[in-house]
Amino acid sequence: MADERAKQDELSFKKPERQFLKLILNICNEKLKGKTGNLKGLKLSDIDIKFTRNKSDNILVKTQALLNLMSAQCPPDIAFTVIGLFNDPNEVFEKAKEYYGDDLWKKAVSNVVGENQNVEDDKEINPKTDDKAKKKENQSIDKNISANEG
Repeated sequence: MADERAKQDELSFKKPERQFLKLILNICNEKLKGKTGNLKGLKLSDIDIKFTRNKSDNILVKTQALLNLMSAQCPPDIAFTVIGLFNDPNEVFEKAKEYYGDDLWKKAVSNVVGENQNVEDDKEINPKTDDKAKKKENQSIDKNISANEG
């Protein structure tokens, strides 16, 4: 709810921000008339207006969703957009690629899938371990019930 309200507020700020940027570009172009400058080819459409908000609410749920999307081999640009953790998911992905390399997502997917496979393999190899855990859980539940009754 608050996030939707913030998005609406952002929309009301975008128009004046564009007008301000247009004015700044005009001033820069006037100052650079007859000179060769880096801003000569810059257009208003080249500038993205971004508003920074703290999107760390439900961060555990969002990171788990990212892991689920990774294990489902969802493309990273889509996954980063879907989880809603970043203001600019494409920028975050590009920075991650610069830092970790091009095969960042493939390594992460193989790690996530590999960990899940190891857990499944352990259950298949040693089903008694799973049974022991269930027995301990049942014993703990029985103790709690008897303690509450007494």
